Amino acid sequence: MIYGPNAKGNFPRLAKLACKTPVFPCWHNKRSMLYIDNLAEFVKQAILRQLSGTFYPQNRELADTVEIIRYFAKAAGHRVWITKWLNPFVWLGSFFLQPINKMFATYYYDPEMSKMEFDYQLVSFEESLRRVAESLKR
Repeated sequence: MIYGPNAKGNFPRLAKLACKTPVFPCWHNKRSMLYIDNLAEFVKQAILRQLSGTFYPQNRELADTVEIIRYFAKAAGHRVWITKWLNPFVWLGSFFLQPINKMFATYYYDPEMSKMEFDYQLVSFEESLRRVAESLKR
């Protein structure tokens, strides 16, 4: 998932949900994500080095939906109750409802696949979340 300030798609919806929902399932997962500035740096370095092939850029850290919810709720001054009591509904719903499966499933690839001879991961995951949170306030 590519994300950043003013980006379209599921990530800003998740961030906004974190600021509104009073309760959220404690369903941990792993996600490969890439902040837009890190993607831009990757493309720049690949062009400068005239690289060709298939690449798998991602942030250094794998993301977790629960931790993303916690971060955005805290940044907005919103209290959200993270509970395992909702996990059976997530498990069951993931078989029938694609949006639930999309939100809570684990989608990542081995971070070793993302290592390059150059550093393109200029913005840490936490800093990227801070930047997105700032953009949502405007």
